[in-house]
Amino acid sequence: MADKLLTDGAWKAFAKKKDYKDAALLKAFARLDAAEGEKRLQALDELESQSELLLKANKADKELAAYLGDLRKALDKERRAAEDEAKKAAAAAKASAASDDDESGPAVLTTKMVPILREVAKGGEAFARIAVAGKVLGVLVSRKPLTGGSKAVMAEYLGVGGLKYFDASCIFEAGMHTFVMEARPSGVAKLLKKALLDQTGLRWKVRVRGQDPADVEDAGDEEEEGRQAEGEEVSATGTTPGTTPDPDAARYTQLLAELDPRLQAALKQPGADASKLRAVSDFAQGKAEASQYGAAIQALQRLAGMIDALAAAPSPMDEIKRRLEAAIAGLRGAPGLPGLDGLRQSLAEAGAAARDRLFDAALELIGKVETALANAPQGGPARGSVVALQQARLSWDGLRKALQGQLQGLEKQLLADVRAHNADPDAPDLLDEAEVTTAVREVYTVLDLLDTRLIDKLDEALNAEGAARQAHQAEAAALVQEYQRLVASDPRIADIDDNGFFPTSIRAEAQRTLNALLQQL
Repeated sequence: MADKLLTDGAWKAFAKKKDYKDAALLKAFARLDAAEGEKRLQALDELESQSELLLKANKADKELAAYLGDLRKALDKERRAAEDEAKKAAAAAKASAASDDDESGPAVLTTKMVPILREVAKGGEAFARIAVAGKVLGVLVSRKPLTGGSKAVMAEYLGVGGLKYFDASCIFEAGMHTFVMEARPSGVAKLLKKALLDQTGLRWKVRVRGQDPADVEDAGDEEEEGRQAEGEEVSATGTTPGTTPDPDAARYTQLLAELDPRLQAALKQPGADASKLRAVSDFAQGKAEASQYGAAIQALQRLAGMIDALAAAPSPMDEIKRRLEAAIAGLRGAPGLPGLDGLRQSLAEAGAAARDRLFDAALELIGKVETALANAPQGGPARGSVVALQQARLSWDGLRKALQGQLQGLEKQLLADVRAHNADPDAPDLLDEAEVTTAVREVYTVLDLLDTRLIDKLDEALNAEGAARQAHQAEAAALVQEYQRLVASDPRIADIDDNGFFPTSIRAEAQRTLNALLQQL
């Protein structure tokens, strides 16, 4: 059981009646409470980082320092326990994998070969051993190099003497399972194909070749050609003998190949629920192994929708970068601000926290600086000064980038919803994804209202002096007032903010920035 210090309840009892800014710390406690496995180690690291940031902000608080010292000890103890659990889980997984590749027992020559051959069909490679005595042939395919013990298993399974053994590698080449051998015995391809059918109960496209790619023996025969003439296909990934393969099998294999790299990338993305993504992936694989390819395809489509939705989520790093740049510019324009060195240090810590992916901590530190700037006494950079014009330019450019990010998030979410709808077997009708894509991209016309004319005008003001600068500044202020009228009246902005699919705040953010710009110009 975890130490009681690692709960938010213990912290709240300690911090009661104290004015700590502990929102990020409380979130870290909540993540730790929900985390399991590898995520628990990450949550422990985040909690420790948040406690260190809180201590830095309250250096003179000896009582807090003592409490957080005890918390650190509890974190170290819990981390050791979590690492032990992770090692045990890794050992169990290794033992399980070793069990799967165990060379003892007849299953290694039958059912255990099926998933390995399917992995090869997806681009993998396996080790193989072929045993031959006259017209009798057996084959063993394994994920790991084969030892001498496999020969006894094969001899017992085949029940004949005088076996000769040939080692090979099994790859997927020219749309077939290809066994590459040092010395290719003549006529082995047909026997190998029959052996795979007898041992796995599934039909595979097979060929054998030597080290020279031109030295190839195909396992095709008259019996197969007859089946193909009658309309029966022979699947590279295995089909039940005597039955027509499910036409969705090839579609499933194609979708899986397209989706797998996206899935691996999504599992590493911040905010990804890896357990749910893996659960849907495993469900699809299970359905495919049961030859229920229709259900497997629907599962992959749902998985694609989940990945699309994850990609549609706005990146916390983008918001941090935008607000960090604006805060840095604000401090540059406020040289007499009280506590300036401490605020600069907060921004440096925010950047470090963001690099460590402690996004909540980074945003909290930036918010501290923004609050100080908002509450700063009047007398900042004079209107029309170089600093004021630079700040205005940064603010407008940052707003346009932020709004573009929101619109991209809306587009991705809508398309993800369309794909999820089309993947739902109970959906009354299908939506045309191409038409929806064309329609949704119309939202970007909002950026035509809030264009780059202001940036150009501010650049002209920055490059001018005296009366010329004042004239360009006045023109920039007039542009800001024009933007204010457009933001208040254009119905597209209201429709986007009220879309019901993805949260946006186009009007509110634009109005807030435009009001601040008028104060600077």
